[in-house]
Amino acid sequence: MKRMKKLTALMLAVLLMMQLLPVSAAAENPDEVISEVLTAPTVHTVSFLAEGKEIASLFVNDGSAIGRFPAAPEAEGKTFTGWMIGGTPVTEEYPVTEDCAVTAVYEQSEPAPAEDGSIAADRDFYVTGEIPDGGIPELTPASVKIAGEEVLAACAFSISAGRKLQAKSRSAADGKLQLHFRQDAFASKNLDIYRLADESSPAEYIGTVKAEDGWVAFDAEAGYLYAFTETIEKTIGIDGSTYKITVTYDRSARLPDGTDIEVSEAAADAAYLSHLTEAAETLHVDLSSITYSKLLNISLVKDGSPVEPETPVDVKVELLDAENITDLHVVHFGEKTEELDAETVGSSVTFETSGFSSFSFVDLTLIQNVVDAVFGSMYTEQIYENDEIVVSGRMPG
Repeated sequence: MKRMKKLTALMLAVLLMMQLLPVSAAAENPDEVISEVLTAPTVHTVSFLAEGKEIASLFVNDGSAIGRFPAAPEAEGKTFTGWMIGGTPVTEEYPVTEDCAVTAVYEQSEPAPAEDGSIAADRDFYVTGEIPDGGIPELTPASVKIAGEEVLAACAFSISAGRKLQAKSRSAADGKLQLHFRQDAFASKNLDIYRLADESSPAEYIGTVKAEDGWVAFDAEAGYLYAFTETIEKTIGIDGSTYKITVTYDRSARLPDGTDIEVSEAAADAAYLSHLTEAAETLHVDLSSITYSKLLNISLVKDGSPVEPETPVDVKVELLDAENITDLHVVHFGEKTEELDAETVGSSVTFETSGFSSFSFVDLTLIQNVVDAVFGSMYTEQIYENDEIVVSGRMPG
């Protein structure tokens, strides 16, 4: 019994010494022990974003790798290409040293061609051409005002790498990118396109396009804003004693404001006859076949100096001294003499031209005189086509 009590006392003494050892150690260096007990690892929050929305988050110890990514959601018309933090691509091994947002990066997918080879219109824009630096095209709405114009739509076109924009990025050396853009307001209208460096800078007219089912396509450069207005036609006119002329054009003609028409009518002299002979040769007719002619020198001027349109304009000429015209032709004496395609309604003729100089208006209407023939005492009311008639003497009138 006494032996058992000694063993028990010995064991209790050993246990007591084991419990007292940390206290002894703490007494030797109390600050170090307390520090080890209270210090915990720093934890950072990693948020995962896709298309502007948070899709997941996780907690990572300071200095540890991200470890894993959530599945990126599908985005219509785009292809997922990876993850980025502040424009820097990252993988699962990326060390986390602070709270951060990891953004899913998508690349605009090219529209799938339809069976007829056309591009499927399944979104509001796409880009064709070589995109610089493997960037991602982006189109964002903009607010633009242009004096005297109603802006139907405006957008900022950029090429981005993740969330970091590359301002004024340029396409490959072989040409600009082609931007295809759709708006319901475009319908099938003719549109003027303007380019701006920013919303407060002057608008530069760059061209006119015709929309098809709301779609337009044009050469574009990243880093600029583009604004679209409906094309407005302008008309200038002049009235003469024997003619009335109007010219209709839009901004694509690039005629300066204040453009006027000047017209002079050629007199019946040797120069007039020379032009008329040349017109007959151009029309492949005899000079005697011409039943009406007028030679007008038409020009567009700004402050007395001639100007020319950059694109064809519509010209309408009303010939006030012409009667019974049914076969009117327009011959232009420019760099070369040529007949212009023209539409005639009565004594009015409309045609397109991109150059102004002398124009000859020639009618080839066949004039038929009806003659009552009297043979002796017999009066014939009708002469048939196969009748042989010999008329002698002076023809009346």
